Amino acid sequence: LNTGKRLWRNRFGELTSIRFGTAPNLDTAATKSLFETEFIKRLQPQQIGFQFLSLREDGLNASTGSTDFGMLFSGLSFFIIISAATLVGAVFAIGVTQRSREIGILQAVGYRISKVRRQFLFEGILIACIGTMIGCLLAIGYAQLMIFGLKTWWLPAIGTPFIDLYISGWSLIIGIVVPLVVVTYFIHNAVRRLGKTATAELLSGGNVFGEVPRRYNRQKIQSKMNRIVSIVLGFVFGAIAGHFFFTDGWGGLIFGVIFFALVYFMLRSKLGSFLTDRLFPTSTIHQNDELKNMKYVYVSQFVILGFGIGVLVGYLGGILVLTLDGTPLYDVIENIQNIVNYPITRLLVSAFSILSVGWFLFDRWLGSQRVPKRLNRLRFGLKNAAWQPINSKSSVIIMSLACCIIVAVGVNRHDALPETEYAFVAESSLPLHHSLNTQEGRFELGFSEEDSTLLAQSEIYPFRVLPGEDVSCLNLYKPENPQILGAPDSMLNESPWTYLGRKNPTQNRLNAIGDENSLQWILHHDPKDDFIIDDEFGNSVALQLQTVKNSLFQSQLIISEEDFKEYFSSQSGYQFFLIKTPSELLNKTKQTLERTLEDYGFDVTSASERLANFRAVENTYISTFQSLGGLGVLLGTVGLALVMLRNIIERRRELATLRAFGFRHRLLFRFLFLESGFILTIGMLIGIAAGVVSVISSQGHLPSFPWVSLTITLLLIFVFGIIANCIAVLVALKSPLLSTLKSE
Repeated sequence: LNTGKRLWRNRFGELTSIRFGTAPNLDTAATKSLFETEFIKRLQPQQIGFQFLSLREDGLNASTGSTDFGMLFSGLSFFIIISAATLVGAVFAIGVTQRSREIGILQAVGYRISKVRRQFLFEGILIACIGTMIGCLLAIGYAQLMIFGLKTWWLPAIGTPFIDLYISGWSLIIGIVVPLVVVTYFIHNAVRRLGKTATAELLSGGNVFGEVPRRYNRQKIQSKMNRIVSIVLGFVFGAIAGHFFFTDGWGGLIFGVIFFALVYFMLRSKLGSFLTDRLFPTSTIHQNDELKNMKYVYVSQFVILGFGIGVLVGYLGGILVLTLDGTPLYDVIENIQNIVNYPITRLLVSAFSILSVGWFLFDRWLGSQRVPKRLNRLRFGLKNAAWQPINSKSSVIIMSLACCIIVAVGVNRHDALPETEYAFVAESSLPLHHSLNTQEGRFELGFSEEDSTLLAQSEIYPFRVLPGEDVSCLNLYKPENPQILGAPDSMLNESPWTYLGRKNPTQNRLNAIGDENSLQWILHHDPKDDFIIDDEFGNSVALQLQTVKNSLFQSQLIISEEDFKEYFSSQSGYQFFLIKTPSELLNKTKQTLERTLEDYGFDVTSASERLANFRAVENTYISTFQSLGGLGVLLGTVGLALVMLRNIIERRRELATLRAFGFRHRLLFRFLFLESGFILTIGMLIGIAAGVVSVISSQGHLPSFPWVSLTITLLLIFVFGIIANCIAVLVALKSPLLSTLKSE
């Protein structure tokens, strides 16, 4: 027996047969019947390869796709909707301004201003309804164009031309209702500003959008609503700090306190007036320092109170969540955390936050009109940006939204050729049980002596394979069970594979490596959490993950070969290979392997080509998203040109007076051009900053990006905007300005 064990033992065991005696008080036939009955009862279907699949349910789940890009499209489209609505508001205001005499006549003959407002509001809504209907048809055409692009220009991204456009009635309804509501809101904001200009001034063609200062009410400073808002604000920051304290310890708490201190000093600074004016909307534009300081102190007190409560609740909440593990409430909280931690959510939230901060700072500058004295020659042009602050802010908002989309998406683009230390990636349909790195193994596989000598100059890394689904971006369907690779011991001395060589001290827990993009976007799994798989006996095995980026292993998860043989012992041989080959032997090596191992279904592909296929898919999605940014740029430049036209129309008297005092036409052009260029530059800078910060927030770092192509794109946007502004200014200045003085 010992000799037999020594000669024929393998990784499946040492014994090939079992001899039974009869059971007590039973003969041979009864013992056989008892054994067969009990053996079948204890036999698990998974142990002999049986799997029970719900084909319809699995098929429907897979057809939903690995990543719902509809959310990202919707989020980016929301930015475009805001840009378009802002542009509509600006165009509508221009139309109302042109009809100032009409409004004055209506008021002079006895029409109440409320009726005039309703008339303009209904006109705007009617035009918006017609526009949304036309836009809905154009959206269907745009979607059809995208499908055509995926079938032709971007075919490598999906790998199949069998894709058709599906139009949902609810999608069309939402596409009509949402823009209509947003545009109506912007039109309403423009209309409700009517009535703040005297009728006589309107009859003479004056500005219809006058401003009336609001009165300041001391008694409303300490209203109940203001206290609640202040406490809630502090509570939110405190809860964030408490959560950081629970998850990251004292370092997290320090970060939260620093974050809160920054907000607190913003409240005490002049920036705080933006917040306090909204907490106390009854304040006037002109307030003395005593009243402002009273507001800041009052806000700060309740914000600090809310912060303290929030820290306590955030920390205790983290402890409470752990105690709820296994309960339905814990699942709800975990789902909320997954939504908050989702990269798309972080991208959109952080982008909108930075954009809001940029808009706020620009709004504060418009109110202060501070220009350094050394820029004395530019003062006139820069200060004119505050002539109609709403117009300037609209242009900045539109341009910043467009640039934010382009930067946030373009940073993730990979234009450079992929680089890898491996020459080939090979896969075989049937497992190879002999080594390609030894002369004996190559002889057993059928290689000639000449071919064996050729392959001896290459280094081949064989991987064991547990069949599963492709979890890379090349898979259009939603995978559930990823393919598992067993990395050979020869690779475990190199980074990052040394992680696989460490034995995990926890039972049924293995060290594993996976691609970060595949885990987050395809499997929707947080790399910080264990990934659960089943071994061949149906037992759960936890994979403690370490991530790599832009690797050749975007389709698989990798464990060590030792762990693979322990948990998947029935999977014999090697079916996945990485090959290092001298550059001068690439073609010969590939031809030799595929020719000799043809019966095994051995397929050799270029490692660089494999990486390029992954990048082609990413770049395709990025191209579709950048098309939205291009639409935003078009809206931004048109909007800025319209704003300049409106400003010049409203400032006809001012420009005519300057001409009468001797200002040359060329000098006026420079002033107006400087004004529009300044607004364009500010909008682009805010958008670029928001795009970069949003990427850092969603990915935790700034990835390497094609800064040359992105810089060229932004420069082209700037040049296009400058040209559009020049055309708008030239067209506007062609009107007879001096004749305007004669009508005074």
